[in-house]
Amino acid sequence: MNEILKKVMKTIDGQALDVVRDIVNKITRLRLCDPNGNSYTEIVSIGEYAKQIAQKLYTAQVEYQRQYCFTDNKWGNGHKWQRNLMASLITGMSLDYIWINVVTMKEGVEKHIIDGGQRSRTIHAFFTNCIKLPKKTLVKFRGDILDLSGLNWSEICQRQVEFARHWEITYNLEFKVFEDYTNEQCSEIFNKLNDVNSMSKPEYRNSIWSDLATFVRDLSDYENANGNTLEMFTKNQLEDTTTGSMRGILHGVKFKKRSFDDFISKICYLTANPLKATSNKVLQEWYYTERDGKSTFTKKSKSSMKKNLKWINTLIMSESSSTSRKDLLSDTDLQVLLHIKSVLENSYELKITNGLEFINFWRRVKLTLSDDGKKSDNNRRFEFKDYNDQVIGWSICFSSMSSGRDEEIKEWIGEVSDLFIGEYNIYSEDIENNLPVGFKLLDKSRSIKKSVKEQSLVNQGFKCEYHEWCGNTVTMSSPGDHSETSHTDGGSSSDVDNCDMTCEDCNSEKGSMEKKYFSKVIEMKIKDRDAK
Repeated sequence: MNEILKKVMKTIDGQALDVVRDIVNKITRLRLCDPNGNSYTEIVSIGEYAKQIAQKLYTAQVEYQRQYCFTDNKWGNGHKWQRNLMASLITGMSLDYIWINVVTMKEGVEKHIIDGGQRSRTIHAFFTNCIKLPKKTLVKFRGDILDLSGLNWSEICQRQVEFARHWEITYNLEFKVFEDYTNEQCSEIFNKLNDVNSMSKPEYRNSIWSDLATFVRDLSDYENANGNTLEMFTKNQLEDTTTGSMRGILHGVKFKKRSFDDFISKICYLTANPLKATSNKVLQEWYYTERDGKSTFTKKSKSSMKKNLKWINTLIMSESSSTSRKDLLSDTDLQVLLHIKSVLENSYELKITNGLEFINFWRRVKLTLSDDGKKSDNNRRFEFKDYNDQVIGWSICFSSMSSGRDEEIKEWIGEVSDLFIGEYNIYSEDIENNLPVGFKLLDKSRSIKKSVKEQSLVNQGFKCEYHEWCGNTVTMSSPGDHSETSHTDGGSSSDVDNCDMTCEDCNSEKGSMEKKYFSKVIEMKIKDRDAK
């Protein structure tokens, strides 16, 4: 054994460090790999690894990985966790294995990071001057104590040239390398490696491989890697926080370790399971069901989820930029509004006419419910009860949307939905003297069928029925109007001859007026206009 070691040492004597590493890596790959030959250990200098990451030879954006939640700004300080990690490395402490899957593709080889993505991207951020070392970062080098406190990589290279060069070529990172493992196999490895780590609940759910997890991830990925992210979660709709994380500019949805996955998964679950609690246990079981092939994630349900998420996104994007942070809609606000939407749509077509007015209406409703909850039981207008039949305030109901029982949530939302209907009716009776509500409730039995609207659009050349006056065009989202016989008088909602497509302005002005009378009003307006 000693003779073999002597021969090896003689071979590497005087060789450059990168040559020595290559020899060691060949030995471990050829003689110390697993019996199947598709996993082995490898070492790479930290400087070389940083170059390879910059060249995009590795990707940490694999689907089961944790989301990188740090904001890397050139010449910035970096997050505390990042600063402490780099201080550990630069003072010589060893780093846990980085786990890699080498995948053979038609275009060549890709290296996917199974575990170690946060550390890898932090190393890249340090070498691109996005991180400064923390206070009391002291390094012993060739008999001297170097104070690297508060320095970024460029500053270290300028002030401590010999140390910088020595460290980047002598500090070794160790890799566990696999070849052509499937995503499911890598996901399983990731789960096992992180069983003892503080993986957040959304992170754990994300690592449960399924089409559902991929769908949720794409919609909430603030980096918008696949171009599917909701606008409210894209980078231009986020701002940096003082803690090095991010938050929404127009909303208060929490940015967690898996970005906005938690919120998206709850909305998707509520779409498939209306008026249910969204605890982590429930969501996790749902993810496992999808992974095990007992899928409820069909093409139809996926379309419904996208529709609800689009509804929420449109609502958020109508928020005022001057709204204070404490008043922005939170995760729970949006869950409650989706609950209410599902209840109202059992009997009505809920149409948002002005997003900001609707948001402000909800704020007024919340204030009403909150103030009512502060009154004594005998003086309360609203009687919310828990599972034990105890009267509780709205604030408790609101905070229990994820943890409450399904029966409770159904009762609570039913009462708030009744309040929506009542307030809408009050507003409708005296529009001029009431604050706007930003929505309409249309009796479903009055709604004109899609096929009828489509044919009417073609018949009218996509112009408003009163185009000569208003000059407006119409689309499928424009109001349909019972033209000859009103719905109240038994007019059909499925007869093309009884449907006119109108613009919002004309529809609002016409109201419940019969077409023959409203047509005369329009004729008079046109005459007055032409006479001027």
